[in-house]
Amino acid sequence: MPPNLPTACRALTAADQPGFATALSTVYEQIAAATPADRQAAMVHLSGRLELLDPAPASWAATVVALLTEYGADPAAAVPPVLGCLKTVAEGAGYFADAWYEVSDEPLPDPAGVPDRRIRRLLERGLGDATEVVLEAWASLPRWAAAALAVLRVVVPPDGPDTAQLVRAVTGAEPYCADLAPVRRLLTEPATVPI
Repeated sequence: MPPNLPTACRALTAADQPGFATALSTVYEQIAAATPADRQAAMVHLSGRLELLDPAPASWAATVVALLTEYGADPAAAVPPVLGCLKTVAEGAGYFADAWYEVSDEPLPDPAGVPDRRIRRLLERGLGDATEVVLEAWASLPRWAAAALAVLRVVVPPDGPDTAQLVRAVTGAEPYCADLAPVRRLLTEPATVPI
């Protein structure tokens, strides 16, 4: 018998790198059939773990948060970690784009194809030790944008200096990820954007 959704989410956040894809697949398989209470329990669990996970698994866990939101779970607990991670990733994506244009005349690579060895080699020259962080930011930006869009369609974002910094980061990365345009609008005009 497969685990229930909260158990599957606990396994996901505890999985090591080789077991993560299988754990993620199990979570995805559980969401549609889960009870509303189990979806909410999974949301609360993931909300408390997003900022503790390594960057790549965290971005995939954020896609689960988005899906749970679409299935009716209340994402209020997920808003701070999703938006905090989005800010960091959007800033990192900006560094990626700057570094890319310093070493290449080619268009920016598709985030789905990053990281690959050629891109890594090109960027390592200028970024050094920061290469892995910047590559992960670029690769995960669409996932974080999707998660932010899902939660912001349900929860009005907090207002304050952190939100202003987030808006600046999202606006800066918007040219690289079209999904950030509605996120920016929801951050700046939450009452005027249709859900």
